[in-house]
Amino acid sequence: DECFDLPGALSGTTWLDGTNGCYQYEANDGWCAEYGATDWNGEGPANEKCCTCGGGSADECFDLPGALSGTTWLDGTNGCYQYEANDGWCAEYGATDWNGEGPANEKCCTCGGG
Repeated sequence: DECFDLPGALSGTTWLDGTNGCYQYEANDGWCAEYGATDWNGEGPANEKCCTCGGGSADECFDLPGALSGTTWLDGTNGCYQYEANDGWCAEYGATDWNGEGPANEKCCTCGGG
């Protein structure tokens, strides 16, 4: 089964812990166990983002960046993570482009976009 490393939670681009990426975790035995649970910079922990640490996804869906900012999509306040955490948000709010960044239903995998 193929696994895809997930992008950083804030940047929406290749995950880094601040210095190292998933490749470095794969190349250094023990890093996942020792450092993988810590979210060093708001991008998420290696244990969630990197396949080598047991994270990643078999699904190659990645949330898309905001249409205007080109960075992590937000509806003005909430990002795709909040839509995923709150049942019904995609159906209730997902079609609205609140701030020109695009609607959640187009930008977030959890809402059928990405």
